Amino acid sequence: LVLVARYGLAAGVAAEAQQQAAAGVRQTVAAKEPIGGGHGGISARSAAAAMRAENAAQAAGMTVDMAGAFAGSAMGANEEAQAQMALQQTTMMRDEAKAMLPSIQHQAYALARHAAESQVNKLKLESDEYFKTLMAEFDALATPQKDPQAESIAKATEPYYNAVSTLTGMVDSYNLQATQSLAEARNLVGKARALATTAQYEQATGLGYVAQQHMVEAHQTIVRANNKRGLAYRVRQLADNVNSAIPSYQQAAEMAATHAFATFTPPT
Repeated sequence: LVLVARYGLAAGVAAEAQQQAAAGVRQTVAAKEPIGGGHGGISARSAAAAMRAENAAQAAGMTVDMAGAFAGSAMGANEEAQAQMALQQTTMMRDEAKAMLPSIQHQAYALARHAAESQVNKLKLESDEYFKTLMAEFDALATPQKDPQAESIAKATEPYYNAVSTLTGMVDSYNLQATQSLAEARNLVGKARALATTAQYEQATGLGYVAQQHMVEAHQTIVRANNKRGLAYRVRQLADNVNSAIPSYQQAAEMAATHAFATFTPPT
């Protein structure tokens, strides 16, 4: 009786193992439709179902081994027949549980892979959208934005600033011309002095005719030097007059900018 009771216990364990394996299959199939868990829920439930099915198969295998051990020690024919029958039923249950394992594991792997690929595709799509957003912002910064009001002010002040630029160039040119004229005048004065010195030496040595020619040339050189000096002074005076007019044009540009700012009307 004790042996039969043990066989019954083994059969009950095997039946429970089969029920757990079947429950694992149902949970794996149900995991295809996640309820609030997302892809992480699919992978977790699939892995848990596969593990329960595998544990059930291992429990069924242990039950078969127990039943085989009990069957080998049976004393009566009736008890031995019952033990053999229980062993056969337990073996069938174990085989069914093991047969379920590949399908459960395959379904769990397929669901986990699908969840991972979906997550990767989602992240790739989000990264592409973010990159497009950054490129759009970069292009917007690289392209200068036009300001109608600033353009209006620049247009109003442009003639005055152009005049200031032109007058400044004239002042620089006149100053350079005056400086060059003064340098030429100094050189001519030096040449005239040299001619006068030579004429004095020639006069002292009895070369009166040659000395007279050199004195005339020295006098003409002095005249040219004075002309150059006078030109330099006049050009310098002109440069000063032009330079004194520049502030009035700058003030006119400021007044034009103020007027353009005050009367600006935004385009519709």
